[in-house]
Amino acid sequence: PLVAAGVIGSLAFACRPHAGLFGLAFALTILFWRRDAFLAFALAAFPVLALVAAYNTWFFDSPIVFAQSLRSADVALFKTGDGSLMGARPWEALAGLLFSPSRGLFVLSPVLASGLVAGLVMAVRRGHHEGLSREIGAALKVQFLAALGVMVTAALWFDWWGGYTVSYRPLLEMLPILAVLTAWCLGRWKSRVFRAVWALSLAWSILVSVGTVTHPGAVLWNEEVNVDRHPEKVWQLRGSLVERVLQRRESDRLPLADCRPVTLEGCEIREEGRERP
Repeated sequence: PLVAAGVIGSLAFACRPHAGLFGLAFALTILFWRRDAFLAFALAAFPVLALVAAYNTWFFDSPIVFAQSLRSADVALFKTGDGSLMGARPWEALAGLLFSPSRGLFVLSPVLASGLVAGLVMAVRRGHHEGLSREIGAALKVQFLAALGVMVTAALWFDWWGGYTVSYRPLLEMLPILAVLTAWCLGRWKSRVFRAVWALSLAWSILVSVGTVTHPGAVLWNEEVNVDRHPEKVWQLRGSLVERVLQRRESDRLPLADCRPVTLEGCEIREEGRERP
């Protein structure tokens, strides 16, 4: 398991650098609780980290420079009019990632709210946590702090709304730890009222998740409101992403333009089902 943790942590960093916070959390937990196994963890993580450093050095002349940081400056200039990768109002971004009708974690997946609350309680409370061993409790606490680091990083990023997406995409790396904490929370709080609210929240979360995955309007909504130029529209209640997903428009039954079969005739590309002008 410790070798697997090293590989998984380093791969997370290779995919998205800020996800390396979870690998760092793994390292700190192992260093504190299983110091004798830390070398195995580090050796498992080293090959991937070395390859990432070599790739960055070869293509970008520095082991700590990533393609995303180079390309994102142009994207930031297009979306915000400023080449800075830092958002102007991180407090608003954090509120939007949690509560906005079209991007909010607690709106689209309210069942995970219990996991976030449980993690906050666990982070500030010392000592044993009911139903968890001392080691597992400590590991969850450190991983939750890493998840909060991902949340802060997402709030500081210039396009915190995630571009043309269908949910709280910048927070996706948090979901595994929030899911574990949500399950622990359900086993610990046995109130019927809590469980009824939890079940309703779970049903809503599944409904919205399935809708955003299967409904063409979920992607089209971003284009309809031009979200990259008007990110303030993620706050509108009427005409929100959730409302768009619940709609059944006749036009949504037609294949998206990118999905239509095409044929090459001479030097022209013609979409099937569309006559020439």
